[in-house]
Amino acid sequence: MKNPKSGSKRDRSPSAAPDPGPPRTTPTLEGVNQAAIETMALGVDAIRAEIERVRTGKLGKSKRDPGSLVASLASKAGAIYEATRKAEAARLKRLESITPALVLQWFRQLDRADREHILRELSVIESRRSGLA
Repeated sequence: MKNPKSGSKRDRSPSAAPDPGPPRTTPTLEGVNQAAIETMALGVDAIRAEIERVRTGKLGKSKRDPGSLVASLASKAGAIYEATRKAEAARLKRLESITPALVLQWFRQLDRADREHILRELSVIESRRSGLA
């Protein structure tokens, strides 16, 4: 006899893995930054997809005219870009504040093995006559 609940949500095969849910963010500065960037990328993708639906006429009925809807969506994408632009500008400002004196101060704080390793790496770079190595 057939199970009357066959095909229901309760009748899942044991091999079906449960949905793990949204990814967990690593609780570090880098982890949070990466998660934020990934989330903004999803947002921009969704905005672009919505604009494409408006452009191709596949959006369906809307209370707003297509032009104002596209303008509104584009301004949201611009806000996302502005946040990433500010973060990049702050990163560059921090990098520009690194002086030779700060590097030497940091180098002096390293243990002997780390200093020797860095000196070997610098020697290899210098031997190639290019700082791009």
